[in-house]
Amino acid sequence: MKLNIDGKAYYVQLNQDTVSVDGNSFKVQVRREDSQFTIQVNGRPYKIELQGRTVLVNGKAYRVETLGAGVRTPTPLAPKTVPRVPDFGVVKALMPGRVISIRVREGAEVKEDAVLMIIEAMKMENEIRAPQGGMVKRIAVAEGTTVNNSDVLIVLE
Repeated sequence: MKLNIDGKAYYVQLNQDTVSVDGNSFKVQVRREDSQFTIQVNGRPYKIELQGRTVLVNGKAYRVETLGAGVRTPTPLAPKTVPRVPDFGVVKALMPGRVISIRVREGAEVKEDAVLMIIEAMKMENEIRAPQGGMVKRIAVAEGTTVNNSDVLIVLE
C-alpha cells in the first residue's frame, strides 16, 4: 500500500512481523494497551496513538492517509489479525510461454516492480516484474523452460 505521511509518499508492506517501507525491512512487534499501541521496531519501542487520520508517535503528530483506491483512515497495526495471503510472495506465470531470460539470482534483494525474468509468449517478450520488494528465496524455473498459466516462477520473501 502507499501511504502519505505529512505530505511525503511511502510504499509500505506488512508481512506478519516485518514491515517494509520503500524497500527497507524492519522487524516489528505490536502490543496493544487500550487505545494505544507500543511498537518495537528492530528492538526500539515507539508509543503509537491513533486519532482519526493523525498518528501520534511518542507524542509527535503525523497526518497519515492511504493513497490509491481512495483515502481511508489508517487501521491499527495488528499482525496477528491480518489474514495471511497463501500466495504472498509467489510470482506465477500469467500465460503459457518460454522463459528466455532470468534477471535475478537466488538470495538477491529486489525492489518492487524490478524485472525478474522475460517470458516469450505469442511471439512477444513479456517482462515479469516483482509484485513487492524482498529477497529472491527460490527460482522455480530455468532459462528455456516452457511454463503454463499459473506455474510458479519465483518465490520472494
